Amino acid sequence: MSSARAFDVEHLGQTRSLGDEIVERYRYGNGLSLLFVRDTSAPVFSYQTWFRVGARDDTEGISGIAHLFEHMMFKATLNHEEGEFMQLLEAAGAPDVNAWTWNDETVYLQSLPTGNLDLIASLEADRMQNLKVDEETFETERQVVINERRLRVENDPYGQLNERLWNLAFETHPYGRPVIGWRPDLDAITIEACKTFYRTFYSPSNATLIVVGDLEAGEVVDTVGTHYAGIEAQEIQRPPITPEPVQTGYRTEELELTAETEILMMGVKVPEIRNTDHAPLLLLDRILFGGRSSRLFRRLVDQGLASRASALMPMLQDPSLYDITTILRPGRSAREAESIILEEFADLGSNPVREEELRAARNKVKAAFYSDFKEARGKADFLGIFEITTSGFENGFKLMEEIERVDSDRLLKAAARNLTREFTSSAVGIPRKNNRANAGLSAQGGGNGPAHHHPFFLRGAPTPTSTPGGGSIFVVPEASPPLQRTSSLFQAGTLLDPVGKEGLVYLTSKMLTRGTRTHDKDQLEAAVDSLGGSMETFAGYERIVVGGESLAETREAFCVLLESVLTEPTFPETEVEKLKDETRARLVEMRNTDRLLGTLFHEKHLFGPHPYGRTSLGTLASLDAITRDDMVTFHRRYLGENCMLTGVAGAVDQAAAEARVRQLHQAVGPKEKVEFRYPERPVLEGRRLLVVDKPDRSQTYVRIGHYGITFDNPDFPALDLANTVFGGSNFNAILFNEIREKRGWSYGVGSAFKVALRPHTFSMAFSPAVKDTLPAINLSLQLFDRFVQGGVDPEALEFARRYTLGTSAFDMSTPDKRLRLAMEQLIFGYDRRAHLEAVRSVTKQEVDAAIQRHLDPQNLLVTVVCTAGDLQDAFEKSGSFRDVEVVPYDAYGARTKSAE
Repeated sequence: MSSARAFDVEHLGQTRSLGDEIVERYRYGNGLSLLFVRDTSAPVFSYQTWFRVGARDDTEGISGIAHLFEHMMFKATLNHEEGEFMQLLEAAGAPDVNAWTWNDETVYLQSLPTGNLDLIASLEADRMQNLKVDEETFETERQVVINERRLRVENDPYGQLNERLWNLAFETHPYGRPVIGWRPDLDAITIEACKTFYRTFYSPSNATLIVVGDLEAGEVVDTVGTHYAGIEAQEIQRPPITPEPVQTGYRTEELELTAETEILMMGVKVPEIRNTDHAPLLLLDRILFGGRSSRLFRRLVDQGLASRASALMPMLQDPSLYDITTILRPGRSAREAESIILEEFADLGSNPVREEELRAARNKVKAAFYSDFKEARGKADFLGIFEITTSGFENGFKLMEEIERVDSDRLLKAAARNLTREFTSSAVGIPRKNNRANAGLSAQGGGNGPAHHHPFFLRGAPTPTSTPGGGSIFVVPEASPPLQRTSSLFQAGTLLDPVGKEGLVYLTSKMLTRGTRTHDKDQLEAAVDSLGGSMETFAGYERIVVGGESLAETREAFCVLLESVLTEPTFPETEVEKLKDETRARLVEMRNTDRLLGTLFHEKHLFGPHPYGRTSLGTLASLDAITRDDMVTFHRRYLGENCMLTGVAGAVDQAAAEARVRQLHQAVGPKEKVEFRYPERPVLEGRRLLVVDKPDRSQTYVRIGHYGITFDNPDFPALDLANTVFGGSNFNAILFNEIREKRGWSYGVGSAFKVALRPHTFSMAFSPAVKDTLPAINLSLQLFDRFVQGGVDPEALEFARRYTLGTSAFDMSTPDKRLRLAMEQLIFGYDRRAHLEAVRSVTKQEVDAAIQRHLDPQNLLVTVVCTAGDLQDAFEKSGSFRDVEVVPYDAYGARTKSAE
């Protein structure tokens, strides 16, 4: 690019931060701000546009316009046709083209392989000034947003309750209005209002570009200047905001919801992010909810009152809400939890925090900040939120420094000032009286050029070393950020659950962290939290994973705890019973979420008694049958070094890490060799319809599919491309284009293969309004049939190839990702490098042949979560299905013959 500049730009200085990296600030003559960080850890970059406009700038009567307009920004411009924006970026290898709107900001973000800076700068500058807003696309996108509201609020008990909480807490401030908008307001927004909103707020003087990645500063400054210099600044006139009056008393409200148990949401008025109390409040949040040893996790979850308890400390420009969610166990009251939370608030405002509790909270907060710095997008997110909400990204680093200086006296004073009953509001969700679930529980029954080949990916793949006992070790070192992840994976899983004792493997894996010879459960959890760490377990069909993350400075202490967990678990009887109760509550709670419920029923009815048809948690009856001795026996038999892989990623020395992990493997020692047995799966014949009957649905969840294939199938690369064309994770897929973009029938649309060691599923999914459900199902079936019969369009195939190869630059952009892929290769035989080579060379004829062999539009299971009475007659009269079966939604996991 020429060094002669046709624009004014001022370099406003640089700040050393993010380790050895430097943040540079520039401002152009039209007011556009640019923050740039050079990050050479991967050949990629993040490009984000932060507009200082959010739901706070909506006006009364048209709430939701900021969010609705965010959707409109992906439409046509004077220079690019509808859909071209996404097509160009995805063809260039952008895996996460997206946007979000919150109270204070609207953000547009892309991650791209290096080499695409000019493309994204030209596209973003174009839509900042040349967006075409026409009636047809506006109406379609309005319907998409209404469907998103149904999904996130109207058909989600948590969304309904949280919306009510914020509206209850705020009397005058716009934070009391939902970001997505009230439904009558969404119906009332006009196209002229959108055009006015665009002209008012989408100005370079109201925007900050944040670019982080493998680029040169001069290239970024010149490219941005070239494309944005011609956009004129405009005066920003914001709607006035009436200050929120000081809250002087507790507010509470109860709502009847379609939910399985009571739900409590509490909000405490807390100061804006710039307030000096923000740092102590972040620490107080971690003391209350930061890990399994935190005060309220202990009192709410450990004591059997709640199945989950969490909180969010906001980062907003104005005073907002410390947002707390507690999901109660069956038969327990939200008011019990409310009293306990208020008790803890009072204690924090009256009694100094213990030094070890403060130290653990400080490490937790530091680790959370460091996790943002693992890749370019996280760094850009961090810079953006502080730049917008505090008018200076430097305040983010100052906050991190401030965390180190907070003492117990500041905590005490901050709690006394802020965590008070009179500043608190609560919204309590009560299950509707006609909700069958409670009875069911208690019953005993790159632009236009060629795709780039990224040598970084090939040279970055870690190779394993073997241990004498037959295990494997991976180490992926990277100096910054100062975190370390250590995970031990065992080739054992829920396929080993005995008949009638389903859930045994899950319970055994969880009990590993419930007490060891050297630490009881409470001591172990406190020790992990004190390291700024987390220790988790996961039980899948064919693997168990135990491990977690800690600050690099505490890695040796973390490894000592991990070794104790793997070699010396004590399986205390009291903890066994507590865990079983927690798991029973989770089985019930899963029914609250339509997407999860639909997926569980779909796989259960597709696979029948096959292990792939059940959740790892088991059922209420099978949990009753499992004993402590069963868990001890399983651990002694199967969790051995000969089926163990351990990976370490992050700020570690490779030789030292390998030596430490060898000690870990030696301590574990050999166990019985695992052999998985796979029963025959049922034969799927014809198009079957499963209706999951759930009351009060204004929207449905639809999943359509059949059996899939495995990673090691020679046809998998071809089918991966086919799925990208038909319904994969991109905006240009056939399903997305026809169901969402053209008709606005669903917010989310897609298809995917779920992969295990044996064929699992291929399925497509979407969430339409009730009235659009049957048309959407019929259209998707027609599209699928046409796709299988006609094969892939050659241009669409080449687009899918470029998208897959381009996005591969992100597969190994962090140590964690490189480690995960290496471990997947050993477990599943999935060689990502070989897969990409096959994608590079596979032909249209090979893709079409693979489609014919593995995709079957005539034999499908269609699962719909809905209120059956609304659609059953239409389904039965449609003639599209071989049979129609209706099941009650609360049968899943219950002690009934049909559920077992």
